[in-house]
Amino acid sequence: MGMKEDRLKHLPSSKIIAHRFSEGKYCDYPADIVCRAVNKYDFNYNPTTIPIELSFFQILSANFSAFKFLYDNYTEENIEDFLSSPEEFFNKHNVEVSVPFDKESPKIIVALIERDIRPFLESEDGYREILRYDDREKSDKNWFYRHKERYPEWYLSENHCIHSLDKVPYFFSTELVKQYGFPASFVYTIEHIAHYLSEKTRK
Repeated sequence: MGMKEDRLKHLPSSKIIAHRFSEGKYCDYPADIVCRAVNKYDFNYNPTTIPIELSFFQILSANFSAFKFLYDNYTEENIEDFLSSPEEFFNKHNVEVSVPFDKESPKIIVALIERDIRPFLESEDGYREILRYDDREKSDKNWFYRHKERYPEWYLSENHCIHSLDKVPYFFSTELVKQYGFPASFVYTIEHIAHYLSEKTRK
């Protein structure tokens, strides 16, 4: 339910809302009002101590070293351990996790690093190749046919990002993925694949 109209008229200023969040103080203001406030004022926000809900790509960006470790050490045992408890899994392997994984991001990450999708992630032309791949005949050998799960559109949008979060890049960048040995096109390829899992594609 939305906030009552009379209460909306008495909200504090955007600067006060942003400052409260920088101090780790909880509030129940509408998310769009909070996001506009924290994006407008460059305080040092810490998403590990305040209730800011990150989108998938900001979680992925912040924890990309952890993503790469799982990518390079893909085994059924590791995937099971990761899904069971992401933080414990990476702690055991001495891999830094900058922000906590939420409930959905581990499942999406595992889907995005399956063996049959990797050639496209690693290819300079992966984005164009993936457009042809998702038109293949429907079968369990087709990643797009296998994955029926869907997530909120905003959550899988690279445009839903919050400024000035401690240890969280503002957007998912080609510079970041190239540091870990992926081609620049990795960003566009993985965004395309992730968008397939958003609710807007449901028929």
